Amino acid sequence: MDLILLTQISRTGGGDCTNYASQVLHDGGGAPFYPSPNTGISGSDRWFYRSANDRSSSWTGAGELQTFLLNNTTKGPYGQVSSTFGSLNSGDIIQLSSSGEYYHSIVVHTPGGDPTVTAHTNAYSGYYSTRYGGISNLKIHITGYYN
Repeated sequence: MDLILLTQISRTGGGDCTNYASQVLHDGGGAPFYPSPNTGISGSDRWFYRSANDRSSSWTGAGELQTFLLNNTTKGPYGQVSSTFGSLNSGDIIQLSSSGEYYHSIVVHTPGGDPTVTAHTNAYSGYYSTRYGGISNLKIHITGYYN
């Protein structure tokens, strides 16, 4: 998957960090939308963005994106849990948790044992350990996407 990191966030409407990660998957990685035939905000069984008021909650919610990526079998991106940072690639997602709640999505830019990552909300680009070391996380390797 070729990765083009986005420098400007054009879509808004909740969870800026996960919005950013979704944009990287869609615009930078080529993953197609999995839209809902209905308008309005829908759950984690679809993944799309039409506007701030017409999107899936999995586009902007960290936990919802995780649910979508790990369970998707129809259209759009999908992935699997990875046990080590070293097994992640550019464009993969790291999610931070506190008390079992996932609250932040980060994108791997340069793979490695301590990957270089990018994130939005409070813009960051640098080594994972520098800003997020010691925080509980889930590593999601994006294995592909369904057309």
